[in-house]
Amino acid sequence: QASRGLVISTANTLNNDDGVIYNAQTVSGKHIFQTGGTERMRIDSSGNVGIGTSSPSQKLDVHGAVRFGDTISDVADGGRPLIYASNGTGAHTGHALVIQARDGAGSEIDFVTGTTPTTRMRIDSSGNLLLFGVGSELSFETTNGGQSNFIKTANDYNMELYCGRGGTSKITVGTDFLKFDTAGSERMRIDSSGNLLVGTT
Repeated sequence: QASRGLVISTANTLNNDDGVIYNAQTVSGKHIFQTGGTERMRIDSSGNVGIGTSSPSQKLDVHGAVRFGDTISDVADGGRPLIYASNGTGAHTGHALVIQARDGAGSEIDFVTGTTPTTRMRIDSSGNLLLFGVGSELSFETTNGGQSNFIKTANDYNMELYCGRGGTSKITVGTDFLKFDTAGSERMRIDSSGNLLVGTT
């Protein structure tokens, strides 16, 4: 029909007016792309795209390396960000994986969660690691998965450093004091005047 540029289909009729249509009529229909007689990519009957695999399990399932850009120079002055495995060239030779933000103003990497996207952690252009939100924690896990030590920001304090599994011992940095707890109870404090208090607050 005149409204269609190219149609490749196993169906008798199509109601679409797109310029190029590739259509498989059967429920199990798929599109397979080959080079040199070997499959390189497919779109299966569920709409999943597989590159390097004939059984994609996600909307995009890639088996193999993916590169955005080529070398460090690609991110200079408004270029695109890079996620790549080092190919032995540039400043990151020998690194297994490099994630680099674009160069220039606003050069930072944000980690976002929530249905309303909210930045929870950021690596800024100076290399500072920033945690956002009251109750933010930076944890250090033991090899068996038990929580060992972590740093936390809280409502009333600038910082709390928890030591030992269960968090019963901690050092609290307040706006004008420093206190030490063991087994969940305060044992010692340095107050705003520089006094050392033991057994009293």
